[in-house]
Amino acid sequence: MSETLVGIMNNESSALDPKLMREIINSLGEETAYPPVRHMVRDWNPAFGSCVPATVVYIAIKELEDSDSVMKAFLVRDLEQEGTPIEAHFVMTDGKSCVVDFTPAKHGEGEFALYSDQETSELIEDMLSEETLPQRVGVVLERIGSQYDVDSIFTAFRRALKKGGAAEMDRNKVKETLVEFWQHRI
Repeated sequence: MSETLVGIMNNESSALDPKLMREIINSLGEETAYPPVRHMVRDWNPAFGSCVPATVVYIAIKELEDSDSVMKAFLVRDLEQEGTPIEAHFVMTDGKSCVVDFTPAKHGEGEFALYSDQETSELIEDMLSEETLPQRVGVVLERIGSQYDVDSIFTAFRRALKKGGAAEMDRNKVKETLVEFWQHRI
């Protein structure tokens, strides 16, 4: 995975840890991809669906190591893929000055929307109950040499999710930032 696949919109944000971000990006691949869609997207994105384990691991480690850090997880809806398993894309923001996107979703073209907070909460619960996610999170943890186990990551992620859920997010600013980022990484 190329380092260019991560969107760091403001390097001043305390929510960002560029070293950890690079380690996570470099850990992603076919083994961390979402199994039901691997065959659908293997040619253009063999790590598709790795946004979920990457985002879970990043938010959880930030929670474990810097409990003052608040990251809000949110989901992007690819309107061109509506109704397919590749409709949703997992991203995060500090709610102020940065958006972090670990894997390529849109490539600067096409329509997208942000799921509502309620929809995001429901979809994240579905993602967390996906049977291969613990194994995919484990692959990321092993590849980055993490001291944490899968259970502690899920516990910390849920704690951070509650904290981040209360954070405000300027939806228009997030959309503008995503469009700008996606257009520049082609």
